[in-house]
Amino acid sequence: MGDFTYTELQTMVKDGRGGRTENLTLVVQAIGIAEKFIAQKFGFEDLIQDPFDITLTESTASFALSGMITVLNASPHSKAYPTGTKVKDILGLSVIDGTSQYPLKGVVAEKWEKCVPGHADADTESRPTIYTRYNKDTILLYPTPGDDYTVRCLVSLWPVPIQHTAGVLTAGSDPGEASAYSMLDDKDAAIIAYALMWLYSLTGNQEKAGHFFGVFNDQMGAIDKNRQPDVSTGKGVNSGSSQVSSQESAPSTAALAGSVGWDGSYNSTPWW
Repeated sequence: MGDFTYTELQTMVKDGRGGRTENLTLVVQAIGIAEKFIAQKFGFEDLIQDPFDITLTESTASFALSGMITVLNASPHSKAYPTGTKVKDILGLSVIDGTSQYPLKGVVAEKWEKCVPGHADADTESRPTIYTRYNKDTILLYPTPGDDYTVRCLVSLWPVPIQHTAGVLTAGSDPGEASAYSMLDDKDAAIIAYALMWLYSLTGNQEKAGHFFGVFNDQMGAIDKNRQPDVSTGKGVNSGSSQVSSQESAPSTAALAGSVGWDGSYNSTPWW
């Protein structure tokens, strides 16, 4: 996790804006956007959860990923993730049948129909062998479970939503609250720099935005030197730099209304 609480991050981002009193909701949003961008762009292993088990009920051919958060919040895991926490990547699902463990093969949703027979008679209930992620929050299984099974899960999460009311952080110790820390390990400086870049870009100060974009780039470059292989993508230290090209500049206010992908492309739909 990070070294500074969300309250401290909020104060440092505010100080980076010259201590000015402004809409604190924007500051909170900027921190959240920075966390999500780092998780989305670089896929660090910080967000991978310890393996956990869920119960799969007979004749149930699907389950919601939100149920995984419920399991993580319950004993013995007791994570206390707030409402809105979402699964990022499915890194592995295995069915436990007796004393044996059977990994499920993941299939992209676009190829699901080719892997699953199209008529009901073909679906003889038995132990599932394949799965797909559908509509982001649903796992579909095939064949339909013919018994109750335990499914062992390995997943990563998106950074938890920061809990606040009108920019005032919620006091407490749960993830995302005022006294909690970012789920991203040792990336506080990068989060602050990206948040400041986003805020300055939003207000049209491209000079300041460019400065903090450079700071962010330096921070990610330093992190990259100590980076461990990424389980979710198979990428390691030598698979590409975490730095954003020095030839690119901080996004304009117009760009912030669309995708901030830093890859030269533009998507008019806001990614956050």
